[in-house]
Amino acid sequence: MKPLHTIVPTALATLVLSLTACAGSPEGTGDEPAPGPTEEATGNPTPATESQVPEPTGELGSGEFAPYAEGATAVTYDERVPEGSSAEVKVNEDGAETTVTLSVKGLEPESEFGSHVHVAACGSDPDDAGPHYQDQQDPATQGQDVVASTDPVYANPKNEIWLDFITDAEGNAEVESTVGWQFREGEGRSVVIHATHTGMEEGEAGEAGDRLACITIR
Repeated sequence: MKPLHTIVPTALATLVLSLTACAGSPEGTGDEPAPGPTEEATGNPTPATESQVPEPTGELGSGEFAPYAEGATAVTYDERVPEGSSAEVKVNEDGAETTVTLSVKGLEPESEFGSHVHVAACGSDPDDAGPHYQDQQDPATQGQDVVASTDPVYANPKNEIWLDFITDAEGNAEVESTVGWQFREGEGRSVVIHATHTGMEEGEAGEAGDRLACITIR
């Protein structure tokens, strides 16, 4: 049996070594390396996904008409909708109904215009907006990018959104249409202003002449 004076110094030395080793690591980390800087701290944000990249740069459904430019909201293709004139479109989906209101300022005064909600957003070509948006699509035109339905069973103001109007002496007007349905996701993205009021007869239903201007709304 070892003498007491030998055991005590040995035990104390072991305790000191243990405490020294523990002091070298934060509590609970052991030998694990410290975490690196976060993405936010490095200044490298997560790249934007396609859905995060906005299309038009202006406010959707509102703006002054100008020739097409990338990101434009209100585009004019004809002098009857002059540069600097303006439009505002409001879309209100309430329950099973949708109400679209179109207000215009500074167009050709005391003139008739046709106007409808179209499938796609405005582009450099008037046809880029595609055909009229229809709640019940005409089977004869499904899958067509531009071909418009002229069958009054489908081309009518209950199955489409028609916004024909007549401007006053200052070229201003406001018109509203309410239908008993809502837009499908990703469609009904523009309002196109046409040269004449909209036809309703067989073979010309939905037709309203040249496309003069376009407002991206969705």
